[in-house]
Order: sequence, then structure tokens, then C-alpha cells
Amino acid sequence: GLQDQVVSVYYDSDAMITKGITSVVADCFTGLSLEDAKLLTKSDFEQLGIKELLSAQRRNGLGSLIDTISKRIQTL
Repeated sequence: GLQDQVVSVYYDSDAMITKGITSVVADCFTGLSLEDAKLLTKSDFEQLGIKELLSAQRRNGLGSLIDTISKRIQTL
């Protein structure tokens, strides 16, 4: 969502690991100005070190999640 040009990302999942990963990614976008949120890329998330802790399938899911959120933010 967007309020006063500040991004808020809402999420939910039944799976605890997925919910935790989504929480971290959503928190990275939430609170940023729309302009700053549009500048975030997948490579910015590499600094968090999450990728190294995940299975190949979850790494793919993480990339897809970041892509999905980024695409939605671009349309705001």
C-alpha cells in the first residue's frame, strides 16, 4: 500500500519459514519513500545473508517474492 508516498507491504502465510522470510523482505520495503522503494533490487537483499541459509527452492521463492513486490511498487 501507499500512504503519503510511503510504502507499506502486507503479507501472510501459513508456513512459518515462508512467513518469516516474507516478513524480512516486507520490512525492508515498508517505511521507505516510494522513490527509494522503487530503487531496491534483489542484489540489495544479498547483504542480509538470508540466501545462504535457504534451500534452493526457498532461494528461488525469495527471488520471486522480491520481484513480485518490486513490480507492484513500480505500478504505484
